[in-house]
Formats: sequence, structure tokens, C-alpha cells
Amino acid sequence: MTKRGRPSWHGRSSRRVVAALWAVCLVGLVLWALLGGPAGIDAGWWVLYAVWLLPFVVLRSMTRGVAERPVARLDEREAKLRGRYLAIGYYTALCAGFAVAVYLVALSHADPTALARGAQLLLVAMGMAAAVPTVALGWTAPDDDPEDLETA
Repeated sequence: MTKRGRPSWHGRSSRRVVAALWAVCLVGLVLWALLGGPAGIDAGWWVLYAVWLLPFVVLRSMTRGVAERPVARLDEREAKLRGRYLAIGYYTALCAGFAVAVYLVALSHADPTALARGAQLLLVAMGMAAAVPTVALGWTAPDDDPEDLETA
């Protein structure tokens, strides 16, 4: 534990490990959706989806929820960070939604299983839109300055 009870695992290197785990699960979900069998969404995919949500929840705790908290509850520096990372999440949502739409339009005529796969990809895109601000903040934010923690 550091001063003021901040656990040492809240540091940048620990946050990056959790963010990397989130990214690995994301790649697994997309590959499973694209390369999976024609049976639709199976139980294994749902388990991986639930596992994918865990690093997001952990990162949210590690970053003190700065990317999700109302601006009124943030100081000036945190409010700027929140705005920057919410913009990243917004553009990620736009790009992911566009990619899923193109996938559905292009492949739905040729492959009847594309609808189930498209639903999987849409669920991933929505989860990405929600999690990317926190994951990006967790990856890039510097460690808290110990002097700032002492004066707070």
C-alpha cells in the first residue's frame, strides 16, 4: 500500500497488464465471431464475453472511474482527461459500428449465418464503445504523483 491507502497495483504497469488482457479477449471474441461455426452464438462465446468484461471493471476501479464519472465530481485535470477519452470512445463506436454494418451488408446475402455473427460483432462493438475510454485511460495515464496524494 502507498500513502492514503492507494494500493500499489493501481500503477501504470499494472493497468497496462489488465488493458492487454482486455485487448486479448477482444481479439478472441472477434475471431470467434468471424471464424466460428454456423451454429450461432454458443455458450463458450458468452463465457468469453463475460471474461472480457472483467478487465474493464477492474480498470474502472484502478482509474477511479474518471472516464465515467459526472464532470461535477471531477477536478479540472480529471475533467480534461474524461473529455479526451470519451472522444476516443465515441470515434471507436463510430468505426466499430460502421465495420459491423459493412460486414452485415456485404456478407448477409452470401452467408445465412452472417446474421448471428453480425449480432456477435455488434455486441463486441457496443462493449468496446463502453470500455475504450477506461482502457485507454488505464494504458496511458501516468502514475499518481505521491505529493498530490499527500495533500489531498
